[in-house]
Amino acid sequence: MRTSMQAPCDVSAAAFKPGLGVLLRLEGILPSVNEREQRLRKGLGRPAEIAPHSSTLWKSIRDIEDLARSGDIIWRISTSPTEGPVLAEELQSHGANILLDWSGGLVWAAMPTFMNIRTLMKSGHAMLFRAPDDLRAFEDVFQPLSTDLAALSARLKSSLDPKAIFNPNRMYKAF
Repeated sequence: MRTSMQAPCDVSAAAFKPGLGVLLRLEGILPSVNEREQRLRKGLGRPAEIAPHSSTLWKSIRDIEDLARSGDIIWRISTSPTEGPVLAEELQSHGANILLDWSGGLVWAAMPTFMNIRTLMKSGHAMLFRAPDDLRAFEDVFQPLSTDLAALSARLKSSLDPKAIFNPNRMYKAF
């Protein structure tokens, strides 16, 4: 994926979907797309299949349809494109179904049971995208804030919502 995105072929999207493999998107007028496709194939030196009308496929990637259909806990992890595939492989070893987007920099992980995946990460941040209410009651939705930033955020929330009626504990347990 990274090689494709770095090639002078104007690849507009790169994703990895288990069962389908690496998916690359070329957009534009047909002669330009055909020429860039040939350059890309030559540069990659690997066989590839072409899906000429792939808008449904890319919509399913955008909407994480396969993962959303499950009742699993879903994490949205933003990391470097070099770390994403490594993290995805580790998550799969823990039972996660995964989808990579943004050339590997966005990892979606659906897990049947809770696991704090933040402990596996070297960089980036993870958001608890979908989870039961009882899990959200004790797990922060967003990556934990530094002490100073958490204090500032709490003061800001307190000044804008002094009665704490708007989404209490929705994003962070502390406020």
